[in-house]
Amino acid sequence: MKGVLSLAQAVVVASVLVAAQGAQARPVTQVEKSAILDWMQRNLADPHDLRSARISNLTIVPGANGRLVTVVCVDFRRKSRVGDSSELYRMAFAPTNAGLAYSNTSSNVVAATCYLPQIIMRAFPELNSAK
Repeated sequence: MKGVLSLAQAVVVASVLVAAQGAQARPVTQVEKSAILDWMQRNLADPHDLRSARISNLTIVPGANGRLVTVVCVDFRRKSRVGDSSELYRMAFAPTNAGLAYSNTSSNVVAATCYLPQIIMRAFPELNSAK
């Protein structure tokens, strides 16, 4: 039938679209990193206990409702009361007119967005050494 994609063709098209979205990424600027550091220091109980912090590029990905969104993801481990590293926390930040802001469902970006395969995490030493 003309105009109808086979399952194999649909998978190829979807793969190309996902690859294109992941390719639309750029490194986070120092100003954006500073905004994230500031938010963490103001909102986490003890930002000095963060370990193994990582950050993604600013990346365009499908959001919570399927529409494309731009996101920066940060993950880290917190030191537990007995001194070992506890579970992994992953947070999403999205650009706004005022700069990067912590995201929630109202912005169509949720922490689950940060687990998409297009999100590639790398070391974020500035957060590890936040004082």
